[in-house]
Amino acid sequence: MVLRLPSFKNKVGNLIIKDHVIRYVELKQTEPLMIGKSQERYLPSGLIENGQIIDRQGLLFILEECVEEWGMKRSKVRIVLPDHHVILRPQTLPEKIAEDEIRSYLFMEIGSSIHLPFDDAIFDYVISSEDEDEVNIVLFAAPEKLVLSYVELLQEATLTAVVADLSSLSTYRLCFYRDLVRPSDHYLLLQVDLLSVNVSIFTKHQPVFMRHLSWPHAHADWELSAQKDGEMGVKFKGEKEELFTAISEITNEVERIVNFYQYSMNQGKESVTRVLVTGDHPYLHDMMQSMNDRLSLPFELIDVSSSRQHEGLFDLSTRYHAAVGLALKEVT
Repeated sequence: MVLRLPSFKNKVGNLIIKDHVIRYVELKQTEPLMIGKSQERYLPSGLIENGQIIDRQGLLFILEECVEEWGMKRSKVRIVLPDHHVILRPQTLPEKIAEDEIRSYLFMEIGSSIHLPFDDAIFDYVISSEDEDEVNIVLFAAPEKLVLSYVELLQEATLTAVVADLSSLSTYRLCFYRDLVRPSDHYLLLQVDLLSVNVSIFTKHQPVFMRHLSWPHAHADWELSAQKDGEMGVKFKGEKEELFTAISEITNEVERIVNFYQYSMNQGKESVTRVLVTGDHPYLHDMMQSMNDRLSLPFELIDVSSSRQHEGLFDLSTRYHAAVGLALKEVT
């Protein structure tokens, strides 16, 4: 997977829209990497559910307010596709195909020999390996209708989407840039957000597995709350014991994924060696502790200020990691 840094000939914003929040980041520069702007707006329940836009007018109204307040009018933006609906699938092409012909081949074969759980797909791919006889790729796909629903919403808010990416790729890109990852390790990347956990595995700097897990609690189980730093956050309405039960359930699922990767995907020959954790869940550290007690793996909260000094990322919250990684994607 080629990970390139962006050109700043034309400023491009970086926008992430989740069920519960909108986040926006602009970079000032990449050397040293400095944040020019970081903003967020928590969303009420009922606007987006599992990545699907439910209340389009309500979401548009809030997005237009964000565009005005954050100085985004008529901007180009990179966006992240909803994790719930993205498919990652390793694929071996049946014959040696020239690199410049792979996309055309996929256009013809998706829906024919390559089956996806939706009819019309927007897709991309990376070449994972190749030899004289075959080419192995990792295929990414999402429903075209879903993607267009976001693109058209942005257009109504005067924004133009120029690049779509995955949150896992964006987050890993930031880790790569900050020298936090090595090609020899097998990384389990946990993006622990308020309503979901995205689990992905990377090896040799390439994604090989991805699964989306949902917390049992609904959006309405959380309420906005002022934080110590004066910013807005969220607070759980129920009992804390309910949260720890949910953490245990998610831990069980992650343990199954770790075992699946080792024994089913790699026949016991390879296994996850490190776990990288990020996200905006207020009980992120509790989840890390729970998993650390269960799994014999080194857990590490991603800290992008640790590997290089005198740069403008010292106080970057984990909730902005995906957006900053998105900003590091080159616009072609």
